[in-house]
Amino acid sequence: MNHQTHMKLPTSLTTVTTFSKLLALLLFILFPFFGFYLGMEYQKLVSPTIVQTVLIKQNPSQSPKKDNSISMYPTSGPINTQVTITGQHFTSDNFIQFGRAYLGNIASSDGTHLTFTVPLTAEGGCNGPDFSTHDQQVAHCMAIFLQQTVPGNYPIEVINSNGTSSSSTFTVTTQ
Repeated sequence: MNHQTHMKLPTSLTTVTTFSKLLALLLFILFPFFGFYLGMEYQKLVSPTIVQTVLIKQNPSQSPKKDNSISMYPTSGPINTQVTITGQHFTSDNFIQFGRAYLGNIASSDGTHLTFTVPLTAEGGCNGPDFSTHDQQVAHCMAIFLQQTVPGNYPIEVINSNGTSSSSTFTVTTQ
């Protein structure tokens, strides 16, 4: 003989009402947004912001520099490798384009050398800093994605109020 016992729940807990439908709808809509928000806050804790907004002053009559070539040492390495870029016309307001992301406010003490560390993640998604001929132009680099650095080739350029350097390639290797 097969006897099944059922637990009797009050009908107030088993009846579908307008309130229960609205509560379910509210939870199914709000939970994904809340989870996204918590994920973004967590990412901010584990990866500090790299891209910054800077105020640039530039002389509109300044002619572009002719030699904008750069070289790097080393040209390959894993994440956290310290890289030195050699070139000309570096300033105190350099941005390094690393793949599609930007590493911001990297100063050169002598105008010919910059040093950066290959990042685990970097912010990007904009057109980069805008060094136009306006007297006071704000670099408008608003991050809309986070680039995860994986092994591969990354184009490197230096951008500052003197213009954009030629491109060089850094190869990220595995540990």
